[in-house]
Amino acid sequence: MNTYQVLYTATASTVITIEADSPEEARELADEQFEGPTLCAQCSGWGGRQDLDLGDWEQDESDGGVWSE
Repeated sequence: MNTYQVLYTATASTVITIEADSPEEARELADEQFEGPTLCAQCSGWGGRQDLDLGDWEQDESDGGVWSE
């Protein structure tokens, strides 16, 4: 019998609050200041049955990706 690995993916998102004069400036400042959230080793499953990898964080560049409060 063969052994197979099956990949599952999920999307994670986070929001940061930026003071800026325009949406464009907010995006630029957000890229400069952003530090993505992380999971502790236990929560990620490190060393256990399964490991969780969130991958790289990328800014949502759509029109809905920036808004004012």
